[in-house]
Amino acid sequence: MKSLAANNSIPIVLIPLYGTEEMAGKIEYYLRETYNMEQCHVVNSQIVRFSTGDAKAVLEDTVRGADVYILVDVGNYSCSYEMYGQTVPMSPDEHFQNLKRTVSAIGGKAYRVNVISPLLYASRQDRRISRESLDCAMALRELENIGVRNITAFDVPHDGSDNMGFSIEYHGRRFVLATDLGAVTERARHYMSRANYLVIEANYDSDMLSAGPYPEFLKARIRTTNGHLDNKDTALFLQEIINPELRYIFLCHLSKDNNTPAKAIKAVRDALESKGVVVGTASETIADRKADVQLMALPRFESSHCFVFRR
Repeated sequence: MKSLAANNSIPIVLIPLYGTEEMAGKIEYYLRETYNMEQCHVVNSQIVRFSTGDAKAVLEDTVRGADVYILVDVGNYSCSYEMYGQTVPMSPDEHFQNLKRTVSAIGGKAYRVNVISPLLYASRQDRRISRESLDCAMALRELENIGVRNITAFDVPHDGSDNMGFSIEYHGRRFVLATDLGAVTERARHYMSRANYLVIEANYDSDMLSAGPYPEFLKARIRTTNGHLDNKDTALFLQEIINPELRYIFLCHLSKDNNTPAKAIKAVRDALESKGVVVGTASETIADRKADVQLMALPRFESSHCFVFRR
């Protein structure tokens, strides 16, 4: 990512919390081998657990002046700790507490603190709809208060529970992710239309859904404004918001049964090219760098390659 390599004089430190050690090792190897970033290294955060169950974090090396990336998997229930002689599986609360302990151990000495997490609390709401707590919103606010910056969550219309999109800003550049969209709300449009890098749903091809194996009630649910966006809807929306500041479009959440990457890309490419936009393939070729915007469908079952986001 360009943000990782923006200033080669600033060392990059990866701090893996429980369950992310292997991933941190792979990231370190990739950055060293692919981008020759010799200043990238892993610093472990040792969680010292007391017999009462509470704990403290101790960093094994200095992170002063470093661009710190903390990896945490709050949904990893295979992790455990000992309390009163009993083995206790870690819930999201324990993982989040370890994250806060680690940020506290950094003590404001890092150049910047970033948190990489595959998911948040299940109660992903930023507004109260009954007499309930807003755990996820409070957690994000706590992270902001202790030094993590520019994370914005917004509601998306879907009949699943607590779905939301994210807008993350760094040095004037905005990364927006929005999936599980039955329709584009005004608030979702507000953030997505300001994105420089956009991950957006293109869930199904209408013809494939109609001819597919799903029962009729499920097909009807998918097509509603609380369901998912089809390729055509996504293409028309992107055609509306395309502007010179939008540099990358990643199509995500493609249905295995009712869509193909080729169909999704063609729908969006045709819509953008009809407006005279030159569309690249996000393959980092010389021809791509002359394009107005890069477009690709994210892999369904494996990680994508690492992208360098250029201004």
